[in-house]
Amino acid sequence: MATGKEDIFVRARELLTLVRDAPSPSLDQLQLALDRIAVAYSEAPAGAHGQREAQQTAPPSRDLIGARFSQLGLYRQAHPDLANEDGALLVGDGIDDLLDICGQMHELLEIAEQVSADAALHELHLLAWHWQWHLRSLSGYLHFLRYGQP
Repeated sequence: MATGKEDIFVRARELLTLVRDAPSPSLDQLQLALDRIAVAYSEAPAGAHGQREAQQTAPPSRDLIGARFSQLGLYRQAHPDLANEDGALLVGDGIDDLLDICGQMHELLEIAEQVSADAALHELHLLAWHWQWHLRSLSGYLHFLRYGQP
């Protein structure tokens, strides 16, 4: 049974604090926070389903994230389906990526508070396909912004 003290809860709070409150947050700090979430998620227990009430508070907004991480923007991304013969490129959006990741971490903490840590972890794992795609994409984009082309 989860307690809410697992590392993923700690790392979620750290990311949200960085995004909302840190003075002059840097891309280096953001990358570290995302890396820590990825590691913590890999060690998080599966949790169990729990009934949730309506969302009570709002996660960080696009306006807030855009203002605090103004270096983020649109970027090119290869289509993940190797069977896609036309080699289509996708357009990623760094602000949207961070918005979705923060939204999921916000929900994790809110569900843990409203229902249980197990219910929060269950929801986190159910939606991992979505928020982890954003995390991986944003991580690659941040690497490019920080170090340039290989």
